[in-house]
Amino acid sequence: MGRTGETLLVRREGDEVLFLNELRHKKGSALNLRIPVDSAIAAPAIFASEGDEGILRARDYRGVEVLSAYRHIPIMDWGFVAKIDQDEAFATVTSLRNRMIMLSSLLILAVIGMAFWISRGITNPIVSLEKLTKRIAHGDFSVYPDVKRRDEIGSLAVSLGTMEKEIETSKKQLLDYSKNLEKMVDERTKKLRESEERYQDLYESAPDMFVSVDAKTTKIIQCNKTLETALGYTRDEIIGHPIFDMYHPDSAEEAKKVFQSFVTTGKVNNAELQLKRKNGSKIDVSLNVAAVRDEKDNILYSRSVWRDITERKKLEEQLLNSQKMEAVGKLAGGIAHDFNNILTAIMSYGNILQMKIDKDDILRSYVDAIITSSERAAHLTQGLLSFSRKQVLNPVLTDLNDIIKKAQSLLSRFVCEDVVFRTNLTDRDLPVMADGAQIEQVLMNLVTNACDAMSQGGKLDISTECVNLDKGSVRTLELEKPGKYALLSITDTGTGIDKETKKRIFEPFFTTKEMGKGTGLGLAITYGIIKQHSGYIKIYSKKGEGTTCRIYLQLIEKKPEERKLPEAPLMFGTETVLIAEDEESVRSSLKLILQEQGFTVIEAVDGEDAIKKFMENKEKIHLLILDVVMPKKKGTEVYKEIKKLKTDIKAVFTSGYSAGNISTEYMLKEGTAFIAKPVSPTGLLKKIRELLDG
Repeated sequence: MGRTGETLLVRREGDEVLFLNELRHKKGSALNLRIPVDSAIAAPAIFASEGDEGILRARDYRGVEVLSAYRHIPIMDWGFVAKIDQDEAFATVTSLRNRMIMLSSLLILAVIGMAFWISRGITNPIVSLEKLTKRIAHGDFSVYPDVKRRDEIGSLAVSLGTMEKEIETSKKQLLDYSKNLEKMVDERTKKLRESEERYQDLYESAPDMFVSVDAKTTKIIQCNKTLETALGYTRDEIIGHPIFDMYHPDSAEEAKKVFQSFVTTGKVNNAELQLKRKNGSKIDVSLNVAAVRDEKDNILYSRSVWRDITERKKLEEQLLNSQKMEAVGKLAGGIAHDFNNILTAIMSYGNILQMKIDKDDILRSYVDAIITSSERAAHLTQGLLSFSRKQVLNPVLTDLNDIIKKAQSLLSRFVCEDVVFRTNLTDRDLPVMADGAQIEQVLMNLVTNACDAMSQGGKLDISTECVNLDKGSVRTLELEKPGKYALLSITDTGTGIDKETKKRIFEPFFTTKEMGKGTGLGLAITYGIIKQHSGYIKIYSKKGEGTTCRIYLQLIEKKPEERKLPEAPLMFGTETVLIAEDEESVRSSLKLILQEQGFTVIEAVDGEDAIKKFMENKEKIHLLILDVVMPKKKGTEVYKEIKKLKTDIKAVFTSGYSAGNISTEYMLKEGTAFIAKPVSPTGLLKKIRELLDG
């Protein structure tokens, strides 16, 4: 081929001609060199690729003038070009023109023959490679190229075989990776599904109510089962409805304010609102809300949590009422204590005057009026002490039905003629530890109120039954322990009580009666007495539907014993009595009463003075009269020290108020007694005589 001659294999691809073999003058050109069909160079290659045949003098791919022969290879749709530089081809043209013409003719014939031979030698392996390429394209890697050549086609075959092996290896690796990936995806999917199921179960069965609300439309987009159960709606009745439909009318305005706060701040903390159940009732909830935002920080929807605090609100209300009643009770107890000291002096001096004045004396009526008024005042203070739960009770084992039966005739006097009064008492015994007189006071207060509510007539029923209360009921009713309880019910068909009045019904001095027709202490005293008996009282009523009062007292598994009344003791005496009282007026009046009956009296102004006076007159003193609350030492502390010095000493405790634990520890022991102030002279003298003669 000379120093510049070479052969070319080309193929038309679109608007370009692709050079298939390695070129002599351009390394790395095989399957890489492309020339546009409209190019001014490589015209022979372009013509051959278009199916033409011929000889042409033109510029080749280098832009060099060449002499070329070209033809089309139909079986491959390829073009074949044989070329040589024009300078080399026509070097001897001037001197040997004729010879060159002959040689040129021979050369052309040789080239044509060579081209045919070359085309046959190139075409067969290329066709084989083409078939192999198609099989590879369809995923068949079972056959490798069998081309034993050292030229460009051989290199192409080797490269194709290497590529096939690498593809096959990569395919196997890819299949293995795909299997592992598929297994991993299955495992992850399973875990994700299980996690979603656990989350969904937790979401649905959580004790709190969950709800999501669209921030723009205010419509509910999601909720849990707890919300459905609590409100009584189905999920279809909740989803898609405005959130404000869920709120009770009492909370409607506040709910709108809370939602607006959420839209502004993106959160809500512990807002207390009321939801509306399907049956119309309401449920107290505490609301906490967090916002879900988009990438621009706009609020999309809320994640809201409603916590049912209905029970907590009830307990808070009960606690508030208890604290309020306790505070008022302390005030009432303090007033009663001071007032009782004053009344003790008034009643004592009044009784002394009554004993000194003849029955026919005109002044006797004035004294009687003073004593009667002081006794009424004493009854009022006893009521205050009962309310404050500082009145000392004298509880005994008794049957509740017996108390009601004994009081029935008395209660009948309070009932108007146009009111039907009935009792329906259980046949079984109802043994309770109770102060009969105090329970009678409760019955009188409740019957009086019931009759006042039935000015146009009606029905009044008193009934008893035995009930068994579990732990939940005991906690709700504020009782001490579960078990059997006596239930006393007083029911009337009167005007009933409205909601606001019922909230204040046990407050002292609160009354709905006209001026002068009620003190407002009846139910307050009743409340105090029942609480002091470790019981529970509850009023059930609606305006225009009558009222039922229920009282629970714990049953004692014993039968009450019949009590014998002691014979009235003598009141006169000659013994020595030590009076320890810090109120001078009380001390002086008691001293005068005792001296009038023949007793010798030694006075002490406080606890330490009492011990000192006793030490000075240890052998003379037969009985102590001790105020429970005194400066320096309490009456019980004085008694405890003196008891060590004289074991058979007798004592009477007095107080304007007294806690129950005092009477339990000292006042109910043998040789002791308790008298509540204001002290009745007759009652004091009887008690002293009983102790001294006992």
